[in-house]
Amino acid sequence: MKKIFIILIAGLIIYGCGGQKKEKPVESQNKFNFDTTDIKAVPVANQNQLYLLRYKLQKGNTYNFRVTAISKDEQTISNKDTTMSQNMEQTMIYNLGFDVTDIDADSTMEMKTTINSIKVDGSAGTQKIQYQSGLTKDTAEIHKYAEYESLVRNPFNIRISKLGDLLDIYRVEGIVNKLLKIRGYADSLKSEEKITLKNDITESVLKPILNQIFRKMPDNKVSKDTTWKIEQPATSLMVFQVENTTIFTITGIENLNGDIIADIQGGLKTKISGKNTLNQQGVNYEFTKPETSGGGKIYFNITKGLLQKTKTSSSVKIGVSMESRGQKGNKKEIITNTNIVEYLQ
Repeated sequence: MKKIFIILIAGLIIYGCGGQKKEKPVESQNKFNFDTTDIKAVPVANQNQLYLLRYKLQKGNTYNFRVTAISKDEQTISNKDTTMSQNMEQTMIYNLGFDVTDIDADSTMEMKTTINSIKVDGSAGTQKIQYQSGLTKDTAEIHKYAEYESLVRNPFNIRISKLGDLLDIYRVEGIVNKLLKIRGYADSLKSEEKITLKNDITESVLKPILNQIFRKMPDNKVSKDTTWKIEQPATSLMVFQVENTTIFTITGIENLNGDIIADIQGGLKTKISGKNTLNQQGVNYEFTKPETSGGGKIYFNITKGLLQKTKTSSSVKIGVSMESRGQKGNKKEIITNTNIVEYLQ
């Protein structure tokens, strides 16, 4: 079931709300109309003034965000006689609401989190993927998209530090139970299997979405031209080990309708290591060293203490040649991801 839950691919994981009193979630007809443009704000006079980038969500308030993940995967497979291409495109849009229920003495915020709506549009060759919460009513379609249906209006809890660290995700059992009910496994899974599934959902679905909204901020005071970096855990890509470092620079301090905004530019530095050959079950593989790139804009609202908007993207180009019993083949793949976060109210 793990593959089912790879719902959000983080394009550039740059880890890091004032708001309004509780009201109904944003449910207008435009709730899925995401905006890719930059924020238009006015530079403040003193660009050297120091600020702390802190999350300052207020207890009793509700904060709404939209997260959009756009992914493309272009593959070309060839051998001596033929060349075949296959493209995949997918756009996933999540509207989330955060109700701040408690704030600890150290400013750690506890929130009830609800994914209010989801829309997914995609294609892989001739296969189409179309889902929208609230509109998909057919039982067969709901079963087909159970991984999305189980997330909608099914609250869970999170804890966030003032620097944007995602400390905990809990009370996810409702999502697990709804998924199993739709799939028809409500009474057949053992408790250990349910725990594994819950961990899968937490790590592969919820955490990547939340890490787009709550990104890690530096502990020290900052001003224009301040730079810092975050080293991400090493990951595997084919036969290679990949170590990513995200580098941030504040390119300006701006005024947006009376709020002070830090305009942050993000970039990605990648170190790749490992042997590029592999022999497995009589097949010789030779891998091309991956080519990676990434970057984007982050707008942090210093006044409100939240992420105002982000647009980040990444790409990776990979290739492999295969040989077995005199037969040769090649595969090339380019994967691009774009993530957009918008603070709605």
